[in-house]
Amino acid sequence: MNSQYYEVQWQKIEKARRDLFATLDKLSEETLNTKPAENEWSQIQVLYHLLYTEELSRQYISKKLHNPLSIPSPSFKTRIKLGMLTLALRSPIKFKAPPIVSALPPYASWSETKERWDKNRKELSLLLSNISDEMGLQAIFKHPIAGYLNLPQMLVFFYEHWQHHEKQIKRVQQKIGIDT
Repeated sequence: MNSQYYEVQWQKIEKARRDLFATLDKLSEETLNTKPAENEWSQIQVLYHLLYTEELSRQYISKKLHNPLSIPSPSFKTRIKLGMLTLALRSPIKFKAPPIVSALPPYASWSETKERWDKNRKELSLLLSNISDEMGLQAIFKHPIAGYLNLPQMLVFFYEHWQHHEKQIKRVQQKIGIDT
């Protein structure tokens, strides 16, 4: 990332991931795959939802960068929508995830999950580091609710989305009897 702001935001996002993974490393694969109820996600499924979100975001940005003329300018309306989305993510309200990021594996290996996360984060970091500050202020990311976001707004979404689902993981842990 070229801008110091991007780097600070990225490090905050990456620290949140490392901290959670350090906690989850202490749990068995069976525990990570335990669902608190039939219609609820396991801890590892929550992580896969977050992973899919970032993988698809990386793919979308990469595609957009191949045709920069197709990238729209950010709008003031989007800032308002992102603010509302942030408030919603901070609330205890549950949301139905879009189908593309909710087709989750019924069981997953913890080591393979971490490897996939590491690979995606490296690829995403490399992609973002090659985006100029000027391009980063264009609406290079599309959120299904907030609309087209620029790079700083996308990083805000990533962090808030992570925080929202980290709380979900803690609720899953409580429901299946893990003291955190």
